[in-house]
Amino acid sequence: MEKITRICCFFVLVSLTIINCGKDSKNPVSPGSYNLHGKILENGGGVPDVSVQVTGNNIEKTIITQSDGSYLLTDLVDGTYIITPSKNDYSFNPSNVAVVISGESVDVDDIIALNLSSFQDIPVLSNVRANPFIFSPNNDNINDFTIIEFTLAKIECTIEINIYDTNNKQIKKLFNDVLNPMDYFLVDYAGQEIYAKQLPGYWDGRNDNGEIATPGVYTYTICGYFDEIEYCHSGVVVIE
Repeated sequence: MEKITRICCFFVLVSLTIINCGKDSKNPVSPGSYNLHGKILENGGGVPDVSVQVTGNNIEKTIITQSDGSYLLTDLVDGTYIITPSKNDYSFNPSNVAVVISGESVDVDDIIALNLSSFQDIPVLSNVRANPFIFSPNNDNINDFTIIEFTLAKIECTIEINIYDTNNKQIKKLFNDVLNPMDYFLVDYAGQEIYAKQLPGYWDGRNDNGEIATPGVYTYTICGYFDEIEYCHSGVVVIE
């Protein structure tokens, strides 16, 4: 009886091993691997040869858009990625975008390009960016604040800059006043917070209640208003 029992157990183990091997050979176990796909468009058509920088999860890659304006980044894992397009003589709206991968590939919303060389005049708002777009307001004197930088050209107008959370809820009104045409940049970030606080796009990470916002991705908008015309740009900034 003991011999028969041993033989049965042997066949059961062999059978289970064969079944498991068969499953593994058809569906090998591998870590999550996903794609980011999107397009850069101008007037409904694709913009080729745009450099698309993708950062996040300890990677930094640059890919070039195809003739139809599309780009594809493969072999990504779950996490948050920042997509930033660039091309000479072009402006982009939004300037950059945050994308979260969570268990599946993502089709990124279209980014709209504007060919500046097609205009005789410089746009009212240009060179919009967050500098740096990742910061940590923890008073360690390293990237404790960010500046929403921009160029205001041609006209004096009212500028409004706001910060929104991922639920599109406004958490901070940075600025709302009339500005003269000029560059609103921070030339040298290091040790320049006193000067930075004088810029309209200065943000120390605090909300309208004076509290430090929680780590995460936030959207900024900057709009210029002149003669009942609205000029707007948007982008993302990350608090670590």
